[in-house]
Amino acid sequence: MEIGFDRMLNALKAVGEETRLRILALFRTGELTVTELVTILRQSQPRISRHLRLLCEAGLLERYREGTWIFYRLSDGGPEGELARAIMEYIPFSEQILQHDASRLEEIKEERKSLKCRGRNPAAHFGIISHRRINGDGTGNHIASEPATDFPAFETFM
Repeated sequence: MEIGFDRMLNALKAVGEETRLRILALFRTGELTVTELVTILRQSQPRISRHLRLLCEAGLLERYREGTWIFYRLSDGGPEGELARAIMEYIPFSEQILQHDASRLEEIKEERKSLKCRGRNPAAHFGIISHRRINGDGTGNHIASEPATDFPAFETFM
């Protein structure tokens, strides 16, 4: 699929900034919320939201609402989605800053798992990832629910 010159330029400009490239790199593990990105990158919520808006406008990320939460993921369709996946192939995940971001993401996931549901919804605290993209059998990306066994109260919202 061919992408127009202006659309390609817009997408490349969007990832041509350190924080936005770091954000894009974090999406290799699945969908994320603003809350998770704020925690990982240690930047303000308005700043992260602005970066996400630019990446969405460029067509590299998609935004969707599930209940009261807003999730972001790599774009599925169109030439911008293909470009996003191609860029992911060239991101140097061995770079120290990207490894640091990945370890913070793992800490968030571990903390979420250890959280006890004491009458409150852990998703509100962590911006829970309820669906994760997994590669299929070559037919494209598929979405599968993550088990919510660590969050019994959350199961009613799934």
